[in-house]
Amino acid sequence: PFVIVNWWLISPYFIDDTVDEGFSTSISQQLDSGGDTPVVPASSDDDTTTGSTPPADETPPSTQPDAAPDEPSTTGDEPPPPPSGPVLLGAGQFVGLAGHSGTGDAGLFQNPDGSLLLRFENFDIQNGPDLEVYLVPGADQTSLSEGSIHLGALKGNVGDQNYELPSGTELAPGEYTALVWCEAFSVEFVGATIAV
Repeated sequence: PFVIVNWWLISPYFIDDTVDEGFSTSISQQLDSGGDTPVVPASSDDDTTTGSTPPADETPPSTQPDAAPDEPSTTGDEPPPPPSGPVLLGAGQFVGLAGHSGTGDAGLFQNPDGSLLLRFENFDIQNGPDLEVYLVPGADQTSLSEGSIHLGALKGNVGDQNYELPSGTELAPGEYTALVWCEAFSVEFVGATIAV
C-alpha cells in the first residue's frame, strides 16, 4: 500500500497528460477581431447620419422624406443581432504559483445559448496529483474562497481544453481567477486572472 500511495502522489510529476479539445473559435482570434469590429460600425453610422442631415435648398421635399425614415431606423437604436458563435468575455495568462511552473491562456466565453465556458489554450504546466479546476472570484487568487465554482478535474497538464460552467451560472462584472488546485496537498498550482 505504501508503494502504491507514493506512486500515485509522485508519478504525475514525471508524466505529461496531453489534451487537444477543439472549439469553434480561439482566444487569439477573438482578441484580434474583437477590438476592431465594434469601432468600425459606430463611426460609419455616425458619418452617415451627419451626412444626410444638411438638406438642400431646392429639394427639401425629396430629401426630408428619405432622411426621416432613415433616422428612426439607425442601427444605434436597434439592438445588435445575436452573436452567431461564442463571444470572449475576458482572457488572462497563466502564471505558476507556489513554486510550480506553468504558461498558457485562459478565456471565458459565452455561447449563443447563454451558457458559459472556460477554455485553456497553449496550456503547459507542471503535472501533479489530484489537480482540479476552479473559477474563483477576485484577481490573483491563490486559494479557494466562498463563491468558488468547481469545474472538474484537470483534463491534462498540456494542451487546449474546455470546462463548462454549471447551467444557469451568472457572473457579475469583475475579476475572476482560473485556478488549478491540488486537492491532495491543498495547494495552488497555476492561476490566470480574467476581467469580465
